[in-house]
Amino acid sequence: MAHWFHRNPLKASIVLSFDLGIQATTPLARKICNETRDARAALMQLLPDPGNEVTTIQNATENYLSLLEGFIVAPQGSSQASSPPPQLEATPEGEMSMEEGGAMNEPSGGFDGESKLRHAFRIKWSNTLISKLVEQNDLVFEKISILYNVALWYTKHAAKLAGSKQEVEEDEAKEVHRALRTAAGIFKHIEESLVPQLKEEGVAISDLDTRILSAYTLQCTAEAQEGIL
Repeated sequence: MAHWFHRNPLKASIVLSFDLGIQATTPLARKICNETRDARAALMQLLPDPGNEVTTIQNATENYLSLLEGFIVAPQGSSQASSPPPQLEATPEGEMSMEEGGAMNEPSGGFDGESKLRHAFRIKWSNTLISKLVEQNDLVFEKISILYNVALWYTKHAAKLAGSKQEVEEDEAKEVHRALRTAAGIFKHIEESLVPQLKEEGVAISDLDTRILSAYTLQCTAEAQEGIL
C-alpha cells in the first residue's frame, strides 16, 4: 500500500465570488451568492488536509453543492430570461450528498431545467495530470472539478490511514476500503452523469477525458480490493 499511485495534486482553481452585480436585485439573492462563495472557500480550505474527518468533508461538500445546484438548475415555475446575464471574470487563487460507494443524490423533482445563471461565470481549473489550464463558462464544469477534488481527497485520506502504521487495525481497514469505494463512485458519477452535460468539448488527456476518469475509477476499485486481501 505504501506505493499506491494517487499522490496527484489537487486541482487548483480561481476565486469564484458569485457576484452577480445588478443581476442580484434583492437582499436574499445577494445573501445566497455570498453563502455560496463562503461555502466554496470553506470546502477548498478543508480539502488539502487528508487528515480531516470524513463527516467534515461530506458536510462541507453537501453544503456547497446544494447551493451551487441553484445556479445550475432552474426552480419549477421560474421564468427563463431571453438572454443570459453577462459573463463575469474571477481573480486567480492558489491553490452532495454522497452515499456509501460514492453514489450521488441528485435533486429530486421541483426543477424545470437549466438555470439562466449556469453560464454566468468564467471558471478556470488546473488538471491533475497535465499543466494545461481548462476554462469554461459552465457551472457544471465547476461541479465536476469540485467533485474531482473531493474524490482525490478520499484517495489521499485512504493512503494516510493505510500508511500511518505498519499494521492497520480492522476498523481503519474498513474506513480505507469505504474511502476508496467512495472515490471510485464519484469518479464514475463524473464520467457517466456530469461530463455528458457539458456543452464545450474537453481537452484531450485532461481531467474531462473519460479515459482518465475510467482509469481513476479502476485504480480506486483495485486499491479497495487490495485493502481487503
